[in-house]
Amino acid sequence: MKNMLFSNPYEKKYKESYKERNLYYKIFAGVIFNELIPENDLPLRFIECLSVKYGETCEAFKTNEKTHVIADLKGLKEDAQNGNLTVFFDYHIEQILKEKGLSCYECSMKGEIADIFIGGSNNFIAIEAKYLTDFGFGKDVEKNQKRILFAQENIGTSTGIQVLLISDKKHYNLKKKKNCKNSNYEALRNYLVNQANDIPFILIDWKDIENLIPDNISFGNAKKYLEKKLRG
Repeated sequence: MKNMLFSNPYEKKYKESYKERNLYYKIFAGVIFNELIPENDLPLRFIECLSVKYGETCEAFKTNEKTHVIADLKGLKEDAQNGNLTVFFDYHIEQILKEKGLSCYECSMKGEIADIFIGGSNNFIAIEAKYLTDFGFGKDVEKNQKRILFAQENIGTSTGIQVLLISDKKHYNLKKKKNCKNSNYEALRNYLVNQANDIPFILIDWKDIENLIPDNISFGNAKKYLEKKLRG
């Protein structure tokens, strides 16, 4: 059977959705966490990638790596090896409130926790995914971290890890402005250095995701599809 997610023989007739979720649904559900792909080791490799990017994020923003975060990521790697991860998309605070028998009217905390939510036995990863648009520090980092902290306090024993996924071009532009006042870089750096809570933060880009995907028949046209998207 031909791949229907990563090719469009009717491109002149049906234009692909321009929504950012169209991309991350396809890549994360159709490739990385697709349990129907034989011997798919991408869940494990993705967590390993996050472990590397955690160190790089700490180095870039001059913060110290924390041993408990390294241990949390190691635990998630073990979950990935054992097939004990679960993945949701567009995960909202309302989900947690509903499970606790509350409504959003009874709580000041509202909104989306993650575009991509990855749950393990003791930890969860909340990913804010950007592709076409740039991230906003207040909306996509600061407010999201407050929601993650709320989720952490209300989901049993699980602790959260915040991930921001942006395009490699946006990542490059972010680093170019590291000495500019009032930039996203400055706001993010100051926040990570001075943050009062202990929610770890990891910055990755879509190039890291592209590098994870093998160029072989098991993954169809996924790699070429993503390459085309990122170069478009």
